[in-house]
Amino acid sequence: MQIGFYGYPQQIETWLQPLRQALPTAAIRVLSAEDQAAADYLIVRNPPASILGERERLKAIFNLGAGIDYLAQLRAQAAPRALEQVPLIRLEDAGMAEQMRDYVTHWVLHFFRGFDRYQAQQQQAHWQALPTPQKSDFTVGILGGGQLGQTIALHLQSLGFPVRVWKRQADPHAPYPCWHGTDQLTVFAQNVSALVNVLPLTPATQGILNRVLFQACRRGAYLINVARGQHVVEDDLLQALTSGQLAGACLDVFAQEPLPATHPFWTTPNLYLTPHCSADNLPQPSMQQIAHKIQQIEAGQTVTGIVDWIRGY
Repeated sequence: MQIGFYGYPQQIETWLQPLRQALPTAAIRVLSAEDQAAADYLIVRNPPASILGERERLKAIFNLGAGIDYLAQLRAQAAPRALEQVPLIRLEDAGMAEQMRDYVTHWVLHFFRGFDRYQAQQQQAHWQALPTPQKSDFTVGILGGGQLGQTIALHLQSLGFPVRVWKRQADPHAPYPCWHGTDQLTVFAQNVSALVNVLPLTPATQGILNRVLFQACRRGAYLINVARGQHVVEDDLLQALTSGQLAGACLDVFAQEPLPATHPFWTTPNLYLTPHCSADNLPQPSMQQIAHKIQQIEAGQTVTGIVDWIRGY
């Protein structure tokens, strides 16, 4: 069995070591951009189109990225043949859910307890305790009901926050209130105090964080975006923050990364920025998961995580 690997040029051994341990008989080849050597499987992160050209014996491609939006764009622009001929398989939580749960929980608690306002008071040397908030009055709305959204929702619910989730399809068995479909989006947002976005980026979700959605939330609500920058209509966010419809926001992702030094986000009050660090896939669980799926394919078994290009994830 031959496996081609492309990605993480500064950390190749960190990623290849657990793969070698899991598949000791496999021949693993680190690919250069123009390397067209035959391979049974490709494991890639943000590859050029040349890596995804027609390749002899190829059975599947595994994506190490957190989303498939990069590959979806590559598929639309360059139409690399491999993406049309074999399944693209995504990782199903390789350490990201716990990291993102902790990141989102930090910011929910930050806004819930009014630490943004205490920070502003500190800058003015102003001493004043705020009224003690009640969790029952601070509803968290989560956009996205996949593995990440479920993990975040269940954790916040265990802390005592009212939680609701919006997703693409109905989920009558979810342990929290769920809304689904475009027609239920603004209904879902009503009375939401913190809006958390973990949606995949697709043509249907691009620009979903916009004026209409912000207006549907409770006045003085907060936004936490850990999905993709292209979900945000930036002018609408700035207007919502200026008007007070949103009291604050935390953004970990941006339409252009790194965020340009001249971007107005840097100097907008009550807007907290982090450099796309909320979560990342980890080498050990990622490679163990991929190795297990390769073994399933070799045994003729069905694997989960195959990307549906129509859905966009």
